[in-house]
Amino acid sequence: MVSFAPEQQRARQIEQAPRTLAFSEQVDFATWQRLVAAQLQSMVGVIPGHDPLNLHIEYTHDTPTYRETRFIFTAEADADVPAHLLIPTHGQPPYPVMICLQGHTSGMHISLGRARYPGDEASIAEDRDYALQAVRQGYAALVIEQRAFGERRDRRPDSVRHVVDRPCHFTTLTALLLGRTLLGERVFDVSRAIDALAAFPDLDLQRIGCVGDSTGGTIAYFAAALDARITVTMPAAYVCA
Repeated sequence: MVSFAPEQQRARQIEQAPRTLAFSEQVDFATWQRLVAAQLQSMVGVIPGHDPLNLHIEYTHDTPTYRETRFIFTAEADADVPAHLLIPTHGQPPYPVMICLQGHTSGMHISLGRARYPGDEASIAEDRDYALQAVRQGYAALVIEQRAFGERRDRRPDSVRHVVDRPCHFTTLTALLLGRTLLGERVFDVSRAIDALAAFPDLDLQRIGCVGDSTGGTIAYFAAALDARITVTMPAAYVCA
């Protein structure tokens, strides 16, 4: 039978692929986990070395329900990450941390419940103000801007960008040319963000969770698989719709 559809080939390849890392009760879980993480890391791309974090606090201000700190850290050379940390004013420190990751929206300000662009209000109304929800539940909330979104978007003029309505297009394809993946780079940023949290003494770094929707859910899922410091994850619209 003639087959032109790529999904048919992929379905067969997946079905026939050897399950060399399949889990069974005869395998020690910790050993299996390390092997799977190492294989997964090689597949999403390894970023060599660790540049200094160069953590810089831009401002801190208080609200009735939380203290907000805006800071910037360096994930790797030429890849600085803006972030907001919200620490509740209620409860007692140290606070567990929830890392909040947006999907394909206009940026991380959605997690903070702040509308900046047309359409933001509708996105926030669909329960995407994760940071505010986390604070209400007694968590400190860390919001980071993911690569190719919001403040870290592709800033080339539209005349140069071949696909202007897909913010990840250029970054995704050029990552592949370098033996990387954008997914792996975004997961790396999450791990570096956790490194940066050591500068804030009111946090319980033994209790770190990660939540996200769509692309944010994808990164939350893989970040938890690759960084053992994340002990709970809530991916939405990735594992299922």
